[in-house]
Amino acid sequence: MKKSSKNLNYRIGDSVEVHSNEEGYVGSFYEAKVLDVSKNHVLMVEYKTLVTPDESKWLRERVHVSQGRPRPPQLQVSNFNLSDEVDAYDNEGWWVGRITRICESKYYACFDGNSSSCKGSSSSSDDDDDDEINNNPQKRRLIDESKYYVYFSTTQDLIAYPLSRLRLHQEWKNGKWFPYSSGL
Repeated sequence: MKKSSKNLNYRIGDSVEVHSNEEGYVGSFYEAKVLDVSKNHVLMVEYKTLVTPDESKWLRERVHVSQGRPRPPQLQVSNFNLSDEVDAYDNEGWWVGRITRICESKYYACFDGNSSSCKGSSSSSDDDDDDEINNNPQKRRLIDESKYYVYFSTTQDLIAYPLSRLRLHQEWKNGKWFPYSSGL
């Protein structure tokens, strides 16, 4: 049974994200589970992706409730636009950044047992084979997708990510989630 708390309504067992103010980690959030809630506004959390220095178990840490937030709802996104504020999953956590460039491309690998039909040649003799490969998803697999270049103002890095490692950035304000807006 979960234990209630007056500290932002965190309860034992809640899934949260914890942000760090340590140098090199500013702007990042790490998934964790609440293990304990104290009366002095401190949470004991166990991270879901960070381990102890000897890598023998999940890292546990006491953090102030102001460093925690509930996990944001998952929003289905099929693509992003330039200047969108996003969270990129990297180094075991979510990092806040902005889309600054989009490289739209898709690369496929063919799995039909016949390497000659996967040449992608534009000659007329290969057109029928190419159509068969392109129209049969069981014979080809997407192995690389569009890259979104994300700029991180806290580290001044620009890194490319596939869509699968990005989510729309949301802000936790007054107990509710809001899509990021520079006007908030």
